[in-house]
Amino acid sequence: MKASAFKPNSQTIRTLDKFQNSYVSGRAKGRIYVDEVRLNGWQGKNLAFGIADDDDAIFSDIDADAIAGLANDAVSTFPVGYRQRTFLRCFEQQDDPDAGTFSVNLNYDTPSSIHFGGIGPSQFGTLEFIPLRKPAGFYVTEAQYVVGTSNPESRTSVVYDTGSAVIIVPLKTAIQLFDRLKVVKHATPDGLLLGLYECESQLEVLQIKLGGKSLFMRKKEMTLGRFRISRGKDAGKVMCVMSILALTDSDIADTWILGGPFFGMAYVTFDSRGSRIGIADKHTFELTRIPHRVDIVDPRKPGGGKRGG
Repeated sequence: MKASAFKPNSQTIRTLDKFQNSYVSGRAKGRIYVDEVRLNGWQGKNLAFGIADDDDAIFSDIDADAIAGLANDAVSTFPVGYRQRTFLRCFEQQDDPDAGTFSVNLNYDTPSSIHFGGIGPSQFGTLEFIPLRKPAGFYVTEAQYVVGTSNPESRTSVVYDTGSAVIIVPLKTAIQLFDRLKVVKHATPDGLLLGLYECESQLEVLQIKLGGKSLFMRKKEMTLGRFRISRGKDAGKVMCVMSILALTDSDIADTWILGGPFFGMAYVTFDSRGSRIGIADKHTFELTRIPHRVDIVDPRKPGGGKRGG
């Protein structure tokens, strides 16, 4: 939270512990406080939150006074003693049966929204609920995927990550997908394996099956932006880059990390109390458009960070 927006009272506890975290727009660091928090009629006691030392370090590029993380305790950047006092735990303290449930409608060219306390508006139809895999520490479910209509189906685990701008897959999976999609494999000096293709060309559809729901990634969702090759015989050439990539210097076993492109085509409900994920297909109503040009990001940094290649 911005220091300038925080007004402590006699019940506020100023701890001796500090925090730091990195986001795409900068880094925040400061001291941890504990207090009661109220939001839309809900009340959370003993919630731990950080007050940034410098407002300009993180809040200069966003129109907000605070950043509220909704991740599970396992990925909290606060010390272990505070991980049961997170923003998400605040909601789970309520008597409301929908407490601890929130839904994400992430869009690229229209306003996005988060609905706290249930599945939100029903404009996307009935949700398919999928049980979370335990023990995980993240939002993890099982999935299947297939490219086109003539390739075999493969199984994998998926992590749902609203903080990532891309979809990250294991290195061997990326090589297989890029071959089946007939795109050019391009390794960057900073450890990313990208899929490049001529922007005018067509791509096969990638089908992702989650429970009984099949979602279809089309060219719009599979295109992250334009990429200028910086070395080799094609140096200077501009091609389209896929929103699916791999890390060449760190493998993630047999797990996919589903970031922004996935949330652009799916309405997702996170139900931490019920240990399940709800999925609805937004394609049924309107295709989400991906921007024509975006920066390559480093998915290894929380929230992403700009990269070159």
